[in-house]
Amino acid sequence: MMCVIGVVTLIACLFWLWREFFRTWREKKAKQKEGCQQQKKTTCLPEPPVLLSPKERREYMLNHIEDGRFYAISSLRGSDTIIVCAKRYDAEEEQLYCYAYLWISEKGIYNLHIEAPVDTAKFCDFLGKKRLRIDLDRNPRCVVFEEENISPYIVDRDYNTFMQSLQAAGSDWKVEKGKENVLGSYKYFLKETRTK
Repeated sequence: MMCVIGVVTLIACLFWLWREFFRTWREKKAKQKEGCQQQKKTTCLPEPPVLLSPKERREYMLNHIEDGRFYAISSLRGSDTIIVCAKRYDAEEEQLYCYAYLWISEKGIYNLHIEAPVDTAKFCDFLGKKRLRIDLDRNPRCVVFEEENISPYIVDRDYNTFMQSLQAAGSDWKVEKGKENVLGSYKYFLKETRTK
């Protein structure tokens, strides 16, 4: 009889321990899931507040650069444009690190800087009689000056020009087109890069 009581007690203790272990494991999983959801929420950055000066908006955009997102940098003085596929912004160095960027001057000069294992440059015909300079850089980066505006939305014409310059450089990128902002400008995100 004592053996039966001992066995029943042992089984009850083991069942209680198993239940406590399962409850602890379930709570741990719930906390992990909540942590992942919080991380996902922080990666979806809000749009900059509306009531910012151009300088404050520029600083906000630079401090909230999304890896792999396309940005348009335009000069307030001239009509030069830079289309950037950004990596990160280093505020200390004041450098915007990129996977690639295309500088388009108001005079129709095109210069593509693209990430590559070696530093070299070449020229090719581009968009009719225009010339495209292709700089293969180990670490492409550019400076966003105070008089320049940075936008997370790209117009279709500039996006198409950027993609054509990549093709001229022998690169094939898969890009996701996001939601529209205004006047035919869209969010673009880098999904994958390939070299032909």
